[in-house]
Amino acid sequence: MAVSPVVRFRAVPPLNEQINARSLYPEVLSDPGLQQDEDEYPKASPGGVAARDLAVYYRLIAAELVDAELTRDEALMIVDATRGLLLDFTWTQSPSSMLASEVEDAFGDNEDGPDLERKQLAERITQWPRLRALAVVEAARAAWALPDIEDLDAAMVKVGLVQPERPRRRTSRP
Repeated sequence: MAVSPVVRFRAVPPLNEQINARSLYPEVLSDPGLQQDEDEYPKASPGGVAARDLAVYYRLIAAELVDAELTRDEALMIVDATRGLLLDFTWTQSPSSMLASEVEDAFGDNEDGPDLERKQLAERITQWPRLRALAVVEAARAAWALPDIEDLDAAMVKVGLVQPERPRRRTSRP
């Protein structure tokens, strides 16, 4: 059994205030009994609150990657468009439109004009919620950064950008 890593950090403003405020939130991951309206929620330690909220965040990110329902070709377009991209604070404000612009503007036009598949993907991305767009951008950038992976398809599966193919059930013929 692998040993869980110890994670330590100093919460600086405004994160420290946010963690303190969230200490009154229910422990939604492990105790459904705390979700009663009239009960006061127990105050958790700042480290416990941060660990709980980080676990929820990672679950949300994973769910958003699944909900993106990207094909291999769509994921490759996004990975190509975000390669070398520098993320800054502006990406937290409107990641869907920014990612859509990167995808639509990336190389890939053919001699007959714009790449229609790229344009359709960009239009779909503009409809994504903020968290999904951020999750996809992070995963696309992580696919390039994975050590010891020479196969981009394997990297996209490993970071959750593309869902692994499930084995098909064999059916017997009558």
